Amino acid sequence: MHQLKALLVGAVMTLAWGAAHAADPVIGTWTLNAAKSVSKSGPMPKSQVRTYAAAPDGGTAIDVKIVGADGTESAQSAVMKVDGKPGPFKGAAWDSLSSVQKDPNTVEFTLYKGGKVFGAGVRTVSPDGKTLTIRSAVPGPGGVRVEDTMVYDRK
Repeated sequence: MHQLKALLVGAVMTLAWGAAHAADPVIGTWTLNAAKSVSKSGPMPKSQVRTYAAAPDGGTAIDVKIVGADGTESAQSAVMKVDGKPGPFKGAAWDSLSSVQKDPNTVEFTLYKGGKVFGAGVRTVSPDGKTLTIRSAVPGPGGVRVEDTMVYDRK
């Protein structure tokens, strides 16, 4: 009887976890729409593909593939939790990221480098789920803080 109860509890928790992540509108693959984007922190990449997936620990896995303006390929990755606590971010000028869910479509984030705030921004999925907009403020040329607005289309 205890085994059956444990199986039922496990099944319900698994379904609840899956439903919570299925409802996250950012889950999926997004491609950069350079024509609608503005990068003041550096040259606009030739391409960028962002993939968001539910992570087993309750976070959201982020995988970014970039082809820079000069053709150089790079990648970034993280598992983001919307708990306000910094977690590792690989492949970027910053080394960690914290985030807080503001509403079902909006997450505010803070970027850190060496434990100090490096930048901040907001990630928003449009109400129709077709557009992802990431607005961020980071150090740009000469160390002056600049704002970027990167727009992505759902693939």
